[in-house]
Amino acid sequence: MPEVRCQSVNISEGGMAVSTSVPLNAGEPVQVQFSIADHKAPFVAESTICWLKTGHLGVRFVSLSSERKSELQQWLSRKLEEALPESIARQFQKTENSSLTVLAIENRIERLGIPSS
Repeated sequence: MPEVRCQSVNISEGGMAVSTSVPLNAGEPVQVQFSIADHKAPFVAESTICWLKTGHLGVRFVSLSSERKSELQQWLSRKLEEALPESIARQFQKTENSSLTVLAIENRIERLGIPSS
């Protein structure tokens, strides 16, 4: 399997968008390997190319272990918290263990361009 180096554009627990000049095809199976900050072991996932635009493509993770998926979800949650303005973060801190908070966070994730599952 040839190796193609890409630059990540965004990532979610279900897949990622990358920038590449290598021509690939929608529906093509690929294996994705990537690293995230504070994790020594790389993530490896069997994936499928699900969309193409000039210089960019999207991959959907087909097989990412539940343990690795959980690690990725936790990392994404921390990154979202870091990106929230302090005034909004305080609103979430005031409400404890509320399903309303979860819905608000999911809406915020969509507005930041990080797809939720």
